[in-house]
Amino acid sequence: MVLFGCCLAGGALPALAQCKGDADDQTITPSPSQPTVTDSPDPIAKGVAALEYGWQQDWIGGEARVRGSGVLFKMGLICNFEFRAFFTAWQSAVIPPQYPVDGIGDTWFTGQYRVHRQSAKAPAFSIQYTFKQPTADSRKGLGSGQRDHIVAMSAGKDFEGFSFAFETKYILFGKADSEPFSRRQEYSLEASHDLVRHLSLTGEIYGDTRSSTGEPGIVSSLWALSYSPKPRVIFDSGMDFGVTHGAPSKRFFAGVSYALGDVYKALRHQRP
Repeated sequence: MVLFGCCLAGGALPALAQCKGDADDQTITPSPSQPTVTDSPDPIAKGVAALEYGWQQDWIGGEARVRGSGVLFKMGLICNFEFRAFFTAWQSAVIPPQYPVDGIGDTWFTGQYRVHRQSAKAPAFSIQYTFKQPTADSRKGLGSGQRDHIVAMSAGKDFEGFSFAFETKYILFGKADSEPFSRRQEYSLEASHDLVRHLSLTGEIYGDTRSSTGEPGIVSSLWALSYSPKPRVIFDSGMDFGVTHGAPSKRFFAGVSYALGDVYKALRHQRP
């Protein structure tokens, strides 16, 4: 939380502070956070704002299923630092024999800072902190009603036409009545490769360790296609398959990312 506070304090610095190599004609791209679990260590460019929308349906097992959609806003506040806000606009759950429930979900806020840019010999490296504000109705079972925290580190490297990324997360789940947090760790590894012009394929494997309360760990695999007809827009779709017992049997998802533009561009032109 101290790290996150320092990052936000950095966001109060003059917005015109330039990253090395910044230019008015920089390519505006969304740098999507979806569809994989692994976060890219490279933040969106300074001053660029983007929106993402995603929809998914999980088949938990048997006749139980969960659906939801959400909207994410991200912006590069300063050099190497981006802010993200994700709102679960709608979700529903059908878990027999209970009645179906639906409503809004939780809201997540993330600050990510890239510590090191990718070089010829070293990967890019970043750290991030995420905070969950419980906006879902816990009485319906749509959320825990508690505040959760995630601290993560990610690394990425391009090699022989492939892009690799690895991330480890330390997750604290809030509990009622001042009980200690429930803890678990998550590890994920992804690789992506361009198939043809504008189309790329991504494969990922990720897993959660056994939690501090004894809940079993899980392992899942994910495959996704991304299509970018223009630099500012990226469409994605794919499937997620559970590998071990306890993981959702399968999940289908689809989404779109769009770069709104460089918010700081007009301010740069006014600088003496």
